[in-house]
Amino acid sequence: MEESKILTLDEIKKAEDVKTQEVTIAEWGGKVVLKGITVEEQYKIIEASKEFNEESKTMIVDDMKFELLKIVYGVVEPELSASDLVWLKSKSSIALQKISGVIDFLSCGNELINNEV
Repeated sequence: MEESKILTLDEIKKAEDVKTQEVTIAEWGGKVVLKGITVEEQYKIIEASKEFNEESKTMIVDDMKFELLKIVYGVVEPELSASDLVWLKSKSSIALQKISGVIDFLSCGNELINNEV
């Protein structure tokens, strides 16, 4: 295996590291284009998903809103927006779980081998 060099900051800045993938969603009869979530988008999703819990008197993340917002941010084609959350709730759980799973994979992969991500 070839030894990797230490990257410069400029090389890291220029790296195109947000992956995209075309995915067939059989339940919808076609394809969508998905992308990985950036750190900035992840923060926005978490913040937008927070709600005040009356019982515990603390802020908590609403899991359903988090998952749906992740889909809104991760679907490139067709482009979605926060207003689409209303109707996304009524779509197939299987389709949305597939999309969410691919977005997770594109965002962070699933393996760490020999210090390579």
